[in-house]
Amino acid sequence: MSEQDVTGQIIQRIEQKIESSSGSSSEDAAAITPDTLLREVWLRLESIQVVEFVVELETSYELELPDELLGQIDRSSLKVSDLAAMITGEAV
Repeated sequence: MSEQDVTGQIIQRIEQKIESSSGSSSEDAAAITPDTLLREVWLRLESIQVVEFVVELETSYELELPDELLGQIDRSSLKVSDLAAMITGEAV
């Protein structure tokens, strides 16, 4: 699977999570792009949704993602495309 395919799947999952958030609209999800910072995504989700999202990715792609995704993300410059690169084994 290409990094572009994985990026699209990640964006789709993020949009679904945002839309299922209480008080969110489809407009909130529409702004997600490969260049969106993950910290911006996490701010749009409830804490439990972030954890569920990371676990779903780890389960789907059978890998372990860095703890940074759940820890110090507020200081991170990781983007959605960087997450896809981690999943496909490309350098970040």
